[in-house]
Amino acid sequence: MRQDLGLSARQAAEGVAGLTALAAGLGLTCRLEPARPVNSFDAHRLLHAAVERGLGDQVGERLLRAYTGEEAHLADHRTLADLAGEAGFPAEAARALLRGREHAGAVRADGAEARRRGVSGVPSFVIADGDVVSGAQSPQALLEELRLAWRRATAIVLIGHPVRAVVDGRELSFCDPTGLKTLLKARAAAAGVSFPLCHVRGLRRVPTITGLDAAFPDSPLTGPRSHEKETVPQR
Repeated sequence: MRQDLGLSARQAAEGVAGLTALAAGLGLTCRLEPARPVNSFDAHRLLHAAVERGLGDQVGERLLRAYTGEEAHLADHRTLADLAGEAGFPAEAARALLRGREHAGAVRADGAEARRRGVSGVPSFVIADGDVVSGAQSPQALLEELRLAWRRATAIVLIGHPVRAVVDGRELSFCDPTGLKTLLKARAAAAGVSFPLCHVRGLRRVPTITGLDAAFPDSPLTGPRSHEKETVPQR
């Protein structure tokens, strides 16, 4: 941390202490002082294999927990295989993978993509295939980045192209005033964009109460009943 961020010994110690306290407040164990910085190339190969088996989140979580709280050596093949086994990835399959070079090309490609984007540390967030947001960010900061990405995307697609932003409400069974306010804000922000709602049987009574049908004239808010087929607006 001192070398990468140019911190003094005191600043680095305070940073580690702050992370430890923050993790403890969330019920997590974080002990970075004894953590071993190692070559994680094989750990990333293992993660690629785990993703293929639908176990990417489980294996990734186990490796991170072992590194940040258990002093695990993540370049050691036996350690990696054992940790993968604890996460549901067959340990013998992990050992066989680590003996070979499977997924090496994919890991190198990931590294090349990270360098192309200017990623130099963790965490880093790439939003809507745009700029990289580096470092730990507050929820509000990330929300602002998401809003900015939405505004950029909307501006790009609106230039000379008619657009439809379809809101799918098939899982919606209830919408309170906050939800209605959010819908109306989104409609206002999408000026010039066709903004139909589809599969909105949960809003069946809303138009007559709030006048929402006037705000969404291209939506089937008063369309077919539950026994009738509802069509999705064409994009």
